This record gives sequence, C-alpha cells and structure tokens, in this order.
Amino acid sequence: MIKTSTLTSIILLSLCFITSGCHNTNDKNKRREGIQFKLSLEQDITFLPADSIFGEKWIVPLETTDENIISQIDKLEIYNDRFYILDNTQDIIFIFDKSGRYITKIADFGRGPDEYLCISDFHIDDRMIYVLAGRNRKIMCYDPNGKWIKSFPTTYGADNITTDSSYLYINYNFTNPEGYNVGVYSKKDYSLVKQYKSYPKQQEGVAYGHKAWTNYNNQVYASFHYEYNIYRLTPDTCTVFASLDCGADKMYPPDWNTFSPQQEEKYKKQKGGIIDLPIVSPVQSLYFTSRYMIFTFIYTSLEYTVIQDRSTQQVRYGVLKPTTYYWNIMCNKIYFSDEYMVLPENASNIISYRSKVPSAKEEWALNLKEDDNPCLYFYTWK
Repeated sequence: MIKTSTLTSIILLSLCFITSGCHNTNDKNKRREGIQFKLSLEQDITFLPADSIFGEKWIVPLETTDENIISQIDKLEIYNDRFYILDNTQDIIFIFDKSGRYITKIADFGRGPDEYLCISDFHIDDRMIYVLAGRNRKIMCYDPNGKWIKSFPTTYGADNITTDSSYLYINYNFTNPEGYNVGVYSKKDYSLVKQYKSYPKQQEGVAYGHKAWTNYNNQVYASFHYEYNIYRLTPDTCTVFASLDCGADKMYPPDWNTFSPQQEEKYKKQKGGIIDLPIVSPVQSLYFTSRYMIFTFIYTSLEYTVIQDRSTQQVRYGVLKPTTYYWNIMCNKIYFSDEYMVLPENASNIISYRSKVPSAKEEWALNLKEDDNPCLYFYTWK
C-alpha cells in the first residue's frame, strides 16, 4: 500500500505532545511554527515501492588495502568529489576519491592536542573537516586532505555537529549538567556563543546519539530523543520546523519527556515489549535536498521513510519495498543529494545476492572478494 497525502504549513500554537520546547530567555525562541506530518499507520505494513521513488543505480567499490580495512560505514559526506567515511567501530575517517580509490585516513588516537579518544561525529564546511571528539570535549579541525590544523575545547561532551555560514552547532545530548542540548560556537574565534534547548531533568546523563542533526543551504535542522519535533536552529533561536503525528494510540504519551529511562522501559513493556514495539519512535535520521525533505522513524521494528516534495508539499511514506533491482533498499541510507541517495553494502552480501540472481548485471560486473571493503550504491531520483 502506498501512502500519499498533502501537507500545508500551519501555525502550531501548541503541540499536545511537547511540554519542554525551547526554553530561552528570549521570547522569540518560544515560537511554535511548523509543518505537521499527520501520518496514518495501518495494522499491516505500509510499503513504499522503491521503483516508484528511484531510477538508475551505479555501484562504487571502495579500494581495499592493508591501511584501510573498514569495519562499518556510519556516516558519509561527499566533498569536492571525495568520499569521507566515518567508521565508528574503529574511530577512523577514511578518504576516497569518487572512483573509490583510497587516499588517506584520519586516525589520530591519543590524548594530545592533535589526538582523540573517539570520534562522535564530523562535518565538512568551508574547506574544513570538523571532527567532534566528544569524550575529549573538543572539536578538531583538519584540512580536506586529513591534515590536522587546530583543536579547541567544547564546554561538555557532545554527540553531533553541523554548521551554518558563521557558527558550529553541537548536540550535548543529555550530558550537559546545565541542562541544555545545543551549544553554538563561533567559527571566527571558536568561542562559545550560546547554549539553549533545555532538556527534561529526568534525561540527565543519558546518551542517545542519532543522525537527525543536519544542515542544508546554511540552515541547521535537528530533532531530539524525547519528542516528535524537528527544529530549525540559529545562533539564538530554536523554532519548530515540523512535527510528527501518527495518532495518540501509536505515540508516546504527552508526559513522555518527563519519563526516566527506567520509566520508559516499563512503559515499553506495558505496550508490548521492546521487539516490534507498536509505538512510533522520534525522528531517527533527517536529510534535505533542494527538492525533498526526508526523514525516518521506527515503528514495529521497521524503518519508515517519509519523503516530502518541498515544492508541491506532497508526502509519500512507508517501509521502502525492495525489488530485484533495488534489493538492498531497506539497508542503512547514509547520504542524500539533489541527484541520488547513497547506501553502503558489504562485499559478502553482494556476492551472496548475485549468486542467487543471475540477472544482477551490475553486481556481477564487480570484481569482489568476501573480505573486501563495502561498496557504495547510488540510486538516482525519478
């Protein structure tokens, strides 16, 4: 079943499931404007056929050497025809050219000013790779070739980073004892400009890293673990950009953001347990292109993808349904652009798939071994 609806931008004077909002001393931070995504979820799975969304595909194998064995691909950024790939298992950023040829890597482990204990996130902007070393409480700056330039401290540990034209935005998550989720730092002198977005006291000390922290055209967007909003961030404002509403019976209760982790686990068990939980998760990942806004959420252990055409406001949503051609479309989608979507696939999975599908000519054209690095699949928009 394909779900299609039309959204109109409306003023949200109040959101029934939000009590925390963006608490700042400045009144303009308390506005409640945004697009409301009212989605109907049936008892049966709502499918979104991949062949109704995507067109052609091409595959880029990532070169395998002794210096660049990838455990998993957690994030991809494409900059100046290069692939920058974060492997959180090893805390390494690998750099490849657009053909998949290995160039170099960032792997500076340690406690020195030019070293890190782990990589929480990274973002590329203005010919600078900003590496967020959350446990070290610092941001490290590298040039596009992976050469370290400088490091500067953050007030507290953080999980996510992005930028606009003049500022860096980091997600403290729930580890900031002052009670804020967002830290804004100047690109000019790397000083802390502002902290805002209060989080519920019950969430203090809990860490939830996710991918719903992004930018597009120098606009910063974010969502948080304990609510169903997507926000637009500026250096001193936090405005509701969109909200998700799938019906009260399929969402956490209005006071959910006051739950402690123990209360949340108890609630999940009451609703049917952790597996196949019939409760919609907050936004898990978030992307923008000139044409689309894309985000995902989890429902009954399945990832639902929501695609809004930003010009017509038309929305399509559901679990992406594979075909023989788009066989791995339900896998981890890590990058969207105006032209295509990108997802990684392990070499062993590709070899296994093509052995069962003689017609998979793109896969058969690859010279792969079981222990080779993953490949990047590019699917164009229709």
